[in-house]
Amino acid sequence: MVGYMTSRPLPPTGGGPPVIAAAGTVLPSTSRGPQPALTLTLTVSADAEEAGLAVVALAREACLRTDLDEVATLRFFFQSVTERVPEFHALMDELVSAGDTASIERIMRAPGSPGRPRGRMTPVALIEQIMSEHPGWSAKQAAQWLVENLRGKTPIWIPGLKRLQNLHSELKHVFALWHRPLYVRPELLTAEAWLPPGREPWWVDFFATAVVTRLPSGTVVMHSPDDTVTQGASHVEAENHAQQPLESTESEQPGLPQQPARPRDQ
Repeated sequence: MVGYMTSRPLPPTGGGPPVIAAAGTVLPSTSRGPQPALTLTLTVSADAEEAGLAVVALAREACLRTDLDEVATLRFFFQSVTERVPEFHALMDELVSAGDTASIERIMRAPGSPGRPRGRMTPVALIEQIMSEHPGWSAKQAAQWLVENLRGKTPIWIPGLKRLQNLHSELKHVFALWHRPLYVRPELLTAEAWLPPGREPWWVDFFATAVVTRLPSGTVVMHSPDDTVTQGASHVEAENHAQQPLESTESEQPGLPQQPARPRDQ
């Protein structure tokens, strides 16, 4: 469904925490070197704020256009931001009122659940890496190199040439922001994330580590229990030493208790 709506009532903004987030993926070596560990950096720099504003703008526009595929993609890759964009609340409330449970589940589904695959940023990142290592190469040339040199030789999923090109074309605008640290001021967002009736917040599956840096007072880092969190003078890094390639996201929500997350109710 794609349309353009401007009359949806919007919830108020402010009153909640900022969003400080980072995401990345462990890539196999493309130059015969060792596979690096994944290090994510949380920062409130001007560059992170610029990226955060761009994500908010993308989410707002997609919601106003009722482009549900784009909304689902942005929510999948930028969950902590998209779920607090006022226009996202308005759109999702409208879907609830209309009883459109299929669209709600399509937008809110978790990685690995049935539906159109979206968690495929690693192939896109690989194409971008190859292009950076070979200035002047096109995405098609980089995809061809991956198929000829890495497909079937690494545990990560590398599709065929046509699918690689399509993935890069579909997600390159998302990747341009996804791999950068993000910072969004609270006055641009709702106090709470939108959730379907009866759904628990996503952060109950994560661990919380208190932060003592120049980041806002009361900040904690929400992270996988497999991550190691270290702090610098003005930034925080979360490092994952997993041997298998993976994709990871990192976000913070100030004020949450410093304790292991409880399991979801069965």
